[in-house]
Amino acid sequence: MTQPDAVGRLVPEVGDNAIDVTVYSSKNGEPIQLASFWQGESTVLVFLRHLACSFCREQVTDLLACSDDFVKLRTRVVLVTVNRWEETSKFCKDRNLVYPFICVSDPDRTAYHAYSLSRGHTSQIFSPHVMARGVNAMLHGHFNGIPKADPFQMPGVFAVNARGIVIFAHRHRDASDNPDVEQILRAIEAGN
Repeated sequence: MTQPDAVGRLVPEVGDNAIDVTVYSSKNGEPIQLASFWQGESTVLVFLRHLACSFCREQVTDLLACSDDFVKLRTRVVLVTVNRWEETSKFCKDRNLVYPFICVSDPDRTAYHAYSLSRGHTSQIFSPHVMARGVNAMLHGHFNGIPKADPFQMPGVFAVNARGIVIFAHRHRDASDNPDVEQILRAIEAGN
């Protein structure tokens, strides 16, 4: 459930301190602090819906195409999933995700809740707009699979500079609302 702050604002937003919580390594299931990623480097936290989501697969492909840009900007890309660490590990290995990509698991959705990412409504998952975008994603080779986690979990993307300040915040309005990678890169350049 989305947790607004005392004045009803979703947190964190641009200019706020990033929120540190425990997630789990996709390498071995060991606990790891989110804050460890933005120590010394900027970090993009990419909260995925579930690993069978065509829009999530599309977003990972778009981010992967800009790997060199993230490396030049000394920026890690941390993929956060609601799936178990073993499923997350397979997803990332199948896509050959190496630095600057790091994969972590958050099956209890502690990080999702901390970043005000809630479960979506049916209209955010199954609207005509989402269905049309889904066809487009499939035409580009991003097919839906069978979800092994909550398909109603909404995704989001947050960029955090090396000082731990949020410099980009995007909570998806619907399942298909992936932010443009160029927007993320510009925010990192401006916020470093």
